[in-house]
Amino acid sequence: MSDPSELPAPNTNVDLSDNPFAALLQPATPQLDSITEKNLPGNEIKDSAVSMETGSQGDQKSQSEIKSLADEKLQINNIIQRIFLITVDKEPVAIANEVPSHCVYLPDLAQENFWLDWDNLDQGLFERLLMQNASQHVIDTTGTNLRNNRAESEAKESSVVHYLLACYNRARKQLKLQDSKKGMIERCRMLIVSYTVTALTTPEVMAMDAIHSQIVDLFTEKYSSGDLDVLLVYLDAVCKSLEEDGEYDMEQTFMPLLEITYDRLVGHKSIMNSSNHIFYEVVKFFTSRPSLAKVLLKHVTPKDINQGREYEKNCLGCLLSLSCLVRSERGPAEFFDKPARSSQQEHNVTEAALWPPISLMNEKLCQLLLALLKSAPDIKHGVLEWLGNCLQANSGRAKIWNIMNNRQLFASDGFMLNLGSVLLQLCKPFTVSVTDKLMKIDPTYCKVNVNTADEMVNTGVHTKGLSKETCLVQLEENEEPVATRPPYNFTTEIFYMTHWCLRLGFHCIYSQFTRLTRDLNRIQRTFEDARRMNQDRFGGGAADDVIQRLKDEMDRGMTVFLCMKAALLEPQQLQMNFDLVKATSVYLCHYAVTDDSETVIKPTFPLPDSKCKTLSCLPELLAENILDIVLFLYRFNHPVFQSAGPTLHHLMSFITLYMGSPQRMTNPHLRARMAETLETLMPSERAGLLCSMSSRDDLYKQTPLAKLLSTALIHVFVSIECTGDPHQFEQKFNYRRPMYKVLDYIWNMDVHKESIKELCVEAEKDIDAVNPPLFLRFINLLLNDSIFLLDEAFQLLTQVKDMQKARDNDEWKELSTRERSERESMLNGYIQLTRFHNIMSNDTIHTLKFLTKEIQSIFICPSMVDRVAAMLNYFLLHLVGPKMGSLKVKDFSELDFKPQQLVADICQIYINLGSSEIFRLAVSGDGRSYSDKLFPSAIRVLNKIGRQELIEEVEKFAKIVKDCAIQQEHEEEILGEIPEEFLDPIMSTLMSDPVLLPTSNHTVDRTTIARHLLSDPSDPFNRKTLSMEQVIPNNELKKKIEDWKQKHRQSSNSTQEGAAAMDDVVQWAEDSSLMDQGATSQSSTDDSMSLG
Repeated sequence: MSDPSELPAPNTNVDLSDNPFAALLQPATPQLDSITEKNLPGNEIKDSAVSMETGSQGDQKSQSEIKSLADEKLQINNIIQRIFLITVDKEPVAIANEVPSHCVYLPDLAQENFWLDWDNLDQGLFERLLMQNASQHVIDTTGTNLRNNRAESEAKESSVVHYLLACYNRARKQLKLQDSKKGMIERCRMLIVSYTVTALTTPEVMAMDAIHSQIVDLFTEKYSSGDLDVLLVYLDAVCKSLEEDGEYDMEQTFMPLLEITYDRLVGHKSIMNSSNHIFYEVVKFFTSRPSLAKVLLKHVTPKDINQGREYEKNCLGCLLSLSCLVRSERGPAEFFDKPARSSQQEHNVTEAALWPPISLMNEKLCQLLLALLKSAPDIKHGVLEWLGNCLQANSGRAKIWNIMNNRQLFASDGFMLNLGSVLLQLCKPFTVSVTDKLMKIDPTYCKVNVNTADEMVNTGVHTKGLSKETCLVQLEENEEPVATRPPYNFTTEIFYMTHWCLRLGFHCIYSQFTRLTRDLNRIQRTFEDARRMNQDRFGGGAADDVIQRLKDEMDRGMTVFLCMKAALLEPQQLQMNFDLVKATSVYLCHYAVTDDSETVIKPTFPLPDSKCKTLSCLPELLAENILDIVLFLYRFNHPVFQSAGPTLHHLMSFITLYMGSPQRMTNPHLRARMAETLETLMPSERAGLLCSMSSRDDLYKQTPLAKLLSTALIHVFVSIECTGDPHQFEQKFNYRRPMYKVLDYIWNMDVHKESIKELCVEAEKDIDAVNPPLFLRFINLLLNDSIFLLDEAFQLLTQVKDMQKARDNDEWKELSTRERSERESMLNGYIQLTRFHNIMSNDTIHTLKFLTKEIQSIFICPSMVDRVAAMLNYFLLHLVGPKMGSLKVKDFSELDFKPQQLVADICQIYINLGSSEIFRLAVSGDGRSYSDKLFPSAIRVLNKIGRQELIEEVEKFAKIVKDCAIQQEHEEEILGEIPEEFLDPIMSTLMSDPVLLPTSNHTVDRTTIARHLLSDPSDPFNRKTLSMEQVIPNNELKKKIEDWKQKHRQSSNSTQEGAAAMDDVVQWAEDSSLMDQGATSQSSTDDSMSLG
């Protein structure tokens, strides 16, 4: 279009008082190659049927030439009318289909012109655009006066942009119908584009200020009608004209379009709002050209790139934040409001209805990002920089404290979850199937630290902060670090960005979800207690504010719970998550055995001995995401996981390689969590038909690294004993809970049973080694757990019984409501704690039972046998002895207390180890718990619970142990009182192999310190580091003890010999007396006979 100063001046009849550019409007002289028609009188060309007069003009041109010019003039007039729906002729046309049925009559232009042509089109179009009451000037060009609402509506369009778009679309249609008139139509099209540019860049010329709002409205209309392509082609032509002109600022021209779109998005922020897809199309339009993409990047980049929440305050951020999650903890909920009023089926329907819009929007946003990434190199850099800055600004979400207390500082959960879904889609080329594409991911990426934009461009690293992440292993101080290899490719960047985003999004939401579940359980228990107290005190008739408040809190919590569940369980996202798990497992398995990065290597047994330094570059968050996703899928028994089939072998290999290997993964907590993940791979009834028992059995039996699994499990069981964490004691029991279940499961598989037996054989060979063998340490910790858990369970059971008794006897009735609530809360806490200890103690005793059935030697070694015997005696006494009544609570099942099973399992362990004389002596020598009444009491219980198959074996064992006890009592009588220096200071028993501890200068028995060091590598007297190789045999004291024992035995023997001699004398005397009596009797008999 011409410069605004060259625009035609309007007629004085047109009101331009409000137009600041009115003075600049002069008659236009378009720079177009057209036919000059100034010399043609209007009345000579107005009607093609009139005859051509001759005269001075006839001397210059022939009548045929004039006729040709007139035809062309008519064609131009008709084309302009068809495209712009304007006219300067009120008379109806002779041929109705030559022009539109309805046009807008231009009175000002008609005063000086009889035709529409190139000379007056500019002025006519300008008059049409400025016309405030176009509807009053619409005329029927056919003269039929028939109503045509559509044609009339198109002609009187008042919106500038709507009118120009319609003109552009009519021009395109005319081009298809009249290809021969292409040049004329193209001139019209160019003029339309030119006026649109003017409207966008200088809307004051058109006396309008809502041009950008009109464009957004057009997106709405065309999206709804399915004609969006027409608008996009039109706008693309406008952008092309702006770019070619080079005088206009694209940001100034189009930024208002994004700002208006954002305002409308914020005003209708709901995942179920169909307008979201219209606004998405507006944003997507900005990906069509690099010049527009720069405007979009400017729009989405916050002024302060370090403020995480600011990344939501733009069109892209607003679309990413569309979610079913609640926006505030106390604000209104869009979904699942008042959940108690709806059934589970209704909740399921709502959940399923939410998934399609979430999935569809994320797919579209992925297409948008992909279009930007392909737009131009500088745009690609800008998009990756935005992603990296966004993740860095929201890295504080990984801290629980920030999520709970400073949520307003970071992007919302919905934003991060959706961004993760979008990035997962970008990862599909290398996650859907396992190929060598994975090797394009460079493991050294996370070791590069960047701070400036230039560094990002040069290195291909746009994620700030990943270099600070803890890696799987740490190199020694003298080890050379792995060399970095910039610049890095897109595959590498998107892989690590996705994992980091999942850590900040999925992981954080899942953690909140888990905490919320615990809180809801606690509120539920408190609610039930409060309702019961209300029932007891008021008969349930009085309203209680506490009950209502708890009910409201529970209702709100359930709303948040259901929203989180729906967001996390979106099927497409879960499938992509699992694909990433599979690909990352293969990737980590590869670098567990080699530093080579050419082709994917699947580990096989035996593994190489060499250490892979690449692991020092890989962040722990890769493994953490694998575990989070698998545990979540298992928790909800999701089909994505249950139908995974052979792909689970990759996950099994990953767990086997890393779980028991500190050389590959230093963090013991992370390795311990793998045991929980290992439990998810076991067959279970809840898996249903999608996962057969045999396929999961095969997973444990036929994996290439199956032989290593049991060793890895036992290794991590031992390694979490001492993690350096202040809460390590409590943590270890939570970590070991799934380990017991997995051990029980794999014990029935020959490949794993034989591996465990081999560990036992190795332990027996090295039982006195400086570094205790793995299996010996495992058995020691197993005994430690059993002793602590069962003893703690028994104490808690007693407390629960006493508190329940006090409550049931109405001893709490006199307490205030607050005090009663506190007591109820305390009782619930004891119940939960008791239940946990019972579950764990059941598992530990069961593990001891099946291990001792086929492995006995390690349990009866000198450092173990006394502890095993004492433990079994102590617990059996509590279960069947005179104090068994103290464990009798109201409901055993509520506390998972199984006394009958415990008695049977303990008796079975006695039988398993009963063939060993050392063990029998240890049982009978336990002066704390053993008595000759112990096993008869146990037999009575076994008979009562119907375990007759154990009774005969226990009776045999009891008889032998009783004989041993008699023998030991005799031995103790012989030795008498033991000198203090011969007693072990820890166990108070006679030492057999005293050793000196150099760190504290105390002397203890070798078995005592060996047993202690299995659990704690420190001196028990001063906590200094100590190992068995440091202890010094105290041979002098040992000889004293042996001499003392020998002396007492000899003295006892002498006494016994004297006693035996005396017994012989007494016997001889008794025999002699009997003989004398016999002789006298015989003599009397003879006398009697003789007398007779």
